[in-house]
Amino acid sequence: GYIPVAKEDDEKTILCKALLIYKRTIEEKDALIEEQKPMVQFAEAVTSSDDSILIRDLAKLITQNGVKIGQARLFYWMRLHGYLFQRETRPIQKWVEEGLFDTNVTLVQTNHGTKERITTKVTGKGQQYFIEGFVSGRFKYSNSEL
Repeated sequence: GYIPVAKEDDEKTILCKALLIYKRTIEEKDALIEEQKPMVQFAEAVTSSDDSILIRDLAKLITQNGVKIGQARLFYWMRLHGYLFQRETRPIQKWVEEGLFDTNVTLVQTNHGTKERITTKVTGKGQQYFIEGFVSGRFKYSNSEL
């Protein structure tokens, strides 16, 4: 780094200035780490979580992070951008393999026999991926899309 020195500064004065700059730099770094600690803890908890959530719950999390998007808009956006099949709630296999989604299959008894119901869930990794994408502005949606 650069240390501003005057012609009359001796070695001890220059060393003191260097130590003050070093101390200030460390304090700024520590303050930044403290400021980012809640975000890092949230990201680590979500990423390492075995709990997957419904897409509607993801929409609530995204909204809580400052991007107003409801369940219907999020489903529409995911279909439009190739995360879900067009007329279904099932995820595209590529995104399941990437670890963004998983599915639960439930057998439901109806008057016409047994029917398979597939529920799409967003993994911890997927939650972090979508929240970060919308909050950072990397993922955008507009009313003209909807």
